[in-house]
Amino acid sequence: MHRATVAAYDLPMHVPHGVDPEELITLFGRDKKAISGVTFVLDGPDGVEPVSGVDHDVLLDALGAVMA
Repeated sequence: MHRATVAAYDLPMHVPHGVDPEELITLFGRDKKAISGVTFVLDGPDGVEPVSGVDHDVLLDALGAVMA
């Protein structure tokens, strides 16, 4: 579902070449929605749901999967 949403907005499906994953995670943590560290706001079965507390290594693995 998330890929379909990204595609519907014609957004890139991969992180551009040369982006430092550690720097990206740091920037994620500065987002205005960040509660404690990185916070994602995702569509859930009950509407918008904030998701925080994701392990740093999980974030690195996920970014590695979408690096161009």
